[in-house]
Amino acid sequence: MVASPDDHFSPGHWVPHCTLTTALDPDLVAKTWALLPRAAMPLHGRLEQLGIVEFPPARELFVCDLGSGGRQP
Repeated sequence: MVASPDDHFSPGHWVPHCTLTTALDPDLVAKTWALLPRAAMPLHGRLEQLGIVEFPPARELFVCDLGSGGRQP
């Protein structure tokens, strides 16, 4: 369990994830939550790239185009 929202990014607590937004308008939270049951599960997709981003402000530290190795921006 983390002590603050930012603790989940600290060593030993980080879990790989995909953040879709960090600044959703409060009026849209309920509308977005209501759409979740309509989403087809399981979700299917294609992973093309992995990256490490420092935040805030957002700054790309490392990118790995899968199948081509890594590069630093």
